[in-house]
Amino acid sequence: MTARGLVSRVLYGLLFAVAIPVAMAWWATATAGAVNLPCLRNGLGGAALIAVGAALMAAGGLGLVVIGRGLPMNAFPPPRLVQSGIFRWFANPMYLGFVLVSAGVSIAVGSAAGLWLVTPVTALAVTALVLGYERHDLGRRFGPAGLTEVGLSLPPDEDRPPTPRDRIAVIVRVLIPWLIIYAAVQQLGRAPDAFGTSTTWERGWPVVQWTEAIYASTYLFVPLTVLIETTQRRLRAFAVEGAIGTALVAFCWLVIPVVATNRPFEPAGIWGRLLAYEQGHSNGVAAFPAFHVLWALIAGASWASADRPVRRAAGIVWAVAIIVSCLTTSMHSLAEVTAAIVIYPPIRYYRPTWRLIRQATE
Repeated sequence: MTARGLVSRVLYGLLFAVAIPVAMAWWATATAGAVNLPCLRNGLGGAALIAVGAALMAAGGLGLVVIGRGLPMNAFPPPRLVQSGIFRWFANPMYLGFVLVSAGVSIAVGSAAGLWLVTPVTALAVTALVLGYERHDLGRRFGPAGLTEVGLSLPPDEDRPPTPRDRIAVIVRVLIPWLIIYAAVQQLGRAPDAFGTSTTWERGWPVVQWTEAIYASTYLFVPLTVLIETTQRRLRAFAVEGAIGTALVAFCWLVIPVVATNRPFEPAGIWGRLLAYEQGHSNGVAAFPAFHVLWALIAGASWASADRPVRRAAGIVWAVAIIVSCLTTSMHSLAEVTAAIVIYPPIRYYRPTWRLIRQATE
């Protein structure tokens, strides 16, 4: 290695190991007064995230050095493709670990700016780096092998039966992140300028308490779709639609301060009491668009593409029943349900939607 190459590598390492973390800490401190969001402080929870993130980063760096015979630097990449060790399970363990460390430090010190601003932007930045540069670089250097998805990657776009790992990957990469995002938005609470969308006409509708059973069945319908889907292609479509829907709807939840306005009722029976419990333990946020409706549509479309007519019919009926129950339980307004139905077609046909967006922006 030349002296210039050595200096370049040292400076590059200092940039990512020192300069960027220091800049992130400074950014979180400088914006502390501007991020007026709940401050989550938990030393033990933050330390746990830091430990997990650091372990992922260390395992990833060690794999690139020992197996890749190089340095963990995308500007000076290892000469060998690494798809074993920690890379067997995570395609980008160092970036994932870095984001977890950022979140862990923010929670450990109680930095709202670090948790709600710096960490999400960091996650978006490393995602852009992977998709916009590293993926193309791996394909250029290693051919099709460099683009082979490994570990807990989404199922391939093929008509073979899904493997257990495929199903676990969808749960880990789609369902659990959705749950985390939903809980995070709930933690933020109501915005000061929050408003409801139910009309005077809707407020006169009765609450059909037993339909809470249908509404709650969404939590069975969606995971069951992951477990019984018969082809990798359809399971991948379900996962991609769920991930896109999560990103799009979470953005709407954050910027449109809508809160659910439930109609009053006297609880009767087990389903009435369960409905009252669910409404009483929700602050009404994360309501517009209604993700219950979107999940019903995504899962219903997966069932509707099945080979067996019975399953197709069951999926369609189940999805429609869930959508209707959002109104009969007063968990969502007509506007919230309609918004979810409107945004579903672009999510369902995400490839042509993406082409249109890309052409317009280019």
